[in-house]
Amino acid sequence: MHVSSSAQLTSPGYPGPAGPNLECVFTITVQPNQHVILNFQSIDFGSADGCNSTYLEMYDMTLSGQPTLYNTFCGEEGLTAAHLAPSSSMALRYVTGASNITGQGWKAWIHQGQPHESTVLDEEE
Repeated sequence: MHVSSSAQLTSPGYPGPAGPNLECVFTITVQPNQHVILNFQSIDFGSADGCNSTYLEMYDMTLSGQPTLYNTFCGEEGLTAAHLAPSSSMALRYVTGASNITGQGWKAWIHQGQPHESTVLDEEE
C-alpha cells in the first residue's frame, strides 16, 4: 500500500473477529525522505495470552528488502501515541492464535511525515 497523504488500515474482519490461526502482512510505503506515521484509533485482541497467541509486529523495511523488527504489541499498551517508522517503508504482521476469536482487531490511520511531526492525529471515523 502506497500512502501519499493519509489512509486507513484495519485488521481482517474489523470490527469483528479476524478468526483463528491467521497471519496477515501489510506493507506500507510513503514518499522517499518521509517516514511512515501510524496512529491506532482502536485495538482489541480479545482474550490474548500475552504475545504467545495474538500480536501485531512492526518491521522497518530496509533498502535491501530485509525486514527489521522494531516493535511488538500484544494489547493496548503504548497505542495512545503516534508510532514513527524508522524509514519510508514498513510492514505490519498481524497474527491470531488458535483460540483468539473474540477480539474486534484494530484500526489505524497512516500518514507520512518527519520525526518532529509524529503527534497523535485525530481522524474522523
